[in-house]
Amino acid sequence: MNIKLSYPLKYASIFSIVTALVAIKITAFSQGGWENLWIYTSSSAFIVCYVSSYFLIAKKENYTNFRLFFVAIFIALFSHWIFWYGFLVFGYFESIVQGYGPDLNTINPLDGLYIAIVYSFLSLFFFGWISIPVSIFLSFFLKPQR
Repeated sequence: MNIKLSYPLKYASIFSIVTALVAIKITAFSQGGWENLWIYTSSSAFIVCYVSSYFLIAKKENYTNFRLFFVAIFIALFSHWIFWYGFLVFGYFESIVQGYGPDLNTINPLDGLYIAIVYSFLSLFFFGWISIPVSIFLSFFLKPQR
């Protein structure tokens, strides 16, 4: 049985696995409370990578190496933002469901839009900078044949 995976599925799967492994390594040094970081980071990486590579590369008949390069950088940057925004929104709704209600420690979803940008840049600076070259490498290594 020969199963042929599509470019977006291969790219998203490998990128999310690498992201999960890095997150697991990071949480080994944390003080606690970050046990599920690998789930959030890998799922946001998978979603952004799959959707972006599907619509911006796989659906285009006439893509260039510049497009592969640009989309790879976009994927690495946007997956960080999606992770942080989802993390903040999830924390907000979790506090409401648990009966705490929104307090000074929770960030509402509207404020989370721009706060996630700040968190993204910080996480990219300290840990996530490796995601950009990994994403570029995978984009070219898995490049669909025309």
